[in-house]
Amino acid sequence: MPKTSLVALWDNFKGLENIPEFIGKICDICKPKSVPVLLNNRWELLKATKADGIHFNEIPSKYKTIKKSISEKSLVGLTCNKDLEIIEWAINNQLDYISFCSISPSSTSISCELVDFKVIQKQVR
Repeated sequence: MPKTSLVALWDNFKGLENIPEFIGKICDICKPKSVPVLLNNRWELLKATKADGIHFNEIPSKYKTIKKSISEKSLVGLTCNKDLEIIEWAINNQLDYISFCSISPSSTSISCELVDFKVIQKQVR
């Protein structure tokens, strides 16, 4: 069975009364297995939880302020799709990873534009 690389918690916490407690329970399950937990967009929850980092769907307007507000150890990632300017921004700001959304058609890839593998190869070099 493949090992889980990370757990990403999307920012849809509707109906939850105590979001930090919920995130804490997930972190308690993941930490013993050395599986990082990332939060989607809600960077302010990093201080209130044991989460390991943050994933942004788009470049945050106050990124420099956010970066100063979170731990240096926090992982930071960004969805770039195939926008080369966003990819360059991520590289220049030393993000830990970038996400390309989808590179092949699927039932869940309808929410974003497919990324040509050549775009990924260009950035890896």
